[in-house]
Amino acid sequence: MMKEIERRIIVLGGTCNFKGKSLKDDLFSISFQKSFMFNFSFERLDKYEYLSPLRDNLHKALAEKGFVPDENFPGTQFTFYISLYEEYEESTYLDKEDEGCYVTEKGENLKAIMDVKGIEVDASEFMSIGYFEEFYILVHMEDENPDNPRIYCVDFQTPFAEPFGEGEAFLDFLNSLLTATEYTSALSEYMIKHKIGC
Repeated sequence: MMKEIERRIIVLGGTCNFKGKSLKDDLFSISFQKSFMFNFSFERLDKYEYLSPLRDNLHKALAEKGFVPDENFPGTQFTFYISLYEEYEESTYLDKEDEGCYVTEKGENLKAIMDVKGIEVDASEFMSIGYFEEFYILVHMEDENPDNPRIYCVDFQTPFAEPFGEGEAFLDFLNSLLTATEYTSALSEYMIKHKIGC
C-alpha cells in the first residue's frame, strides 16, 4: 500500500506491516485500539432532528466540563474490524453484539455492488475493514489499485450498497477519520458555532 496510507494509519494511532505481497495481507496487518469519529460527525449531529436529545446532552456536558472525549461524543463512530466479508442468510438474526437485527436475503448486497461497478463478484472477494452504525466498509481484494483500493459501503439491514463517498479511495477514507488533535480542533469550532462556554 501507499506510504501515505501507512503514515495516516500511524498518525491515527494504529499499526501496520505492509509487505506488498497481497492486498489481503496488507489489510490484515492493520490494527487500531480505538474507534474514530468522522469529519462529518459534528455536521450530522446538527442536521437530524431525531438526534436533538443527544445534542442537548452534549451541549450540557460541554457547558459543565468544557470538553468531551471523542469516545463520549454522540456522533458516528467507525470501528476497525478486519475480516473476510460474509453475507448472512435470509432472515438470519444477529445477536446483541452485532446490533441485534434481521438482515436481507444473502447475495443482495453484493448484487448491488455488481450493479454499481459493473463487475461480477462474490463474498469471497471482499474484506470488511470495519463498521459504523448499520454499515460495513468493504474492500475488493482484486481491486485494480491495491496500493489505494476503493471503498464500498454496505448496509447490513437492507439490500443497499454503493461506493463510499462516490467510490473514494482508502486514503480518502482514512483522512475522513479524526485524530485526537483533529477532534479537539473540530470540537472547539463546534463550541464556538453554538456559543458554548463563551
